[in-house]
Amino acid sequence: MQPSFYVVAGPNGVGKSTASFQYLSEGVELINSDDIARQIRHQQQHQEVVQRMTNEESQRRIQTHLKNRETFAVETNLHEADTWQYFLALQQAGYAFRLIFMCVDDLTVLNQRVISRYQQGGHFVREDIIRGRYEAGLLLLNHFFDEPDVLMLIDGSAQPELIFQRIDREVKFQNTPLPEWVIKHLSTHFQDIPPATPTTSLSSIDGVRTRYNQLKQTPIQTPDEPSRL
Repeated sequence: MQPSFYVVAGPNGVGKSTASFQYLSEGVELINSDDIARQIRHQQQHQEVVQRMTNEESQRRIQTHLKNRETFAVETNLHEADTWQYFLALQQAGYAFRLIFMCVDDLTVLNQRVISRYQQGGHFVREDIIRGRYEAGLLLLNHFFDEPDVLMLIDGSAQPELIFQRIDREVKFQNTPLPEWVIKHLSTHFQDIPPATPTTSLSSIDGVRTRYNQLKQTPIQTPDEPSRL
């Protein structure tokens, strides 16, 4: 039986962890770097060391599953081209690529959730970083839209809601109307939506990476990290 790797993806604060319980098959391990980092912080406070140890532990778990040809899942923002290339390499190695991509229309929703999570002891992410990952993630999804063997689009504005599902290039479900984030960023993949005007050239991965770097460098007025309650 062909093993699968699930990718639960989307920007910070979209509700990936919540949705994973609903959309992952029972018994599949979800490798969540946030959870791993939270455990490491009990013994180590230096952020660079926490990040390094988190990456090492995440990779160790992935490699264990790959060695045993087991199905597993990872949670990621999926905002970098290199991450997409890594997943496509796993697909070429014989794994089924099952992408569960979540997003929302309103960035304010994401920012408020991240602040709320931080006040409860989670990690903080600045508004400009959230915005950059949001834009880059959608640009890259548009670029690689046809690659996953299974693609599920989930709107996370309230409770996670399935709005689109494609299996082996056949559309199994499409909600109507589609949310604005689909219309604005993914319209070229839907016959019943007029194409949106692109804000930048996406003819290559370099174009997507350039767009993300521009977003990261855009100045924005943001407060300092909020105080924990």
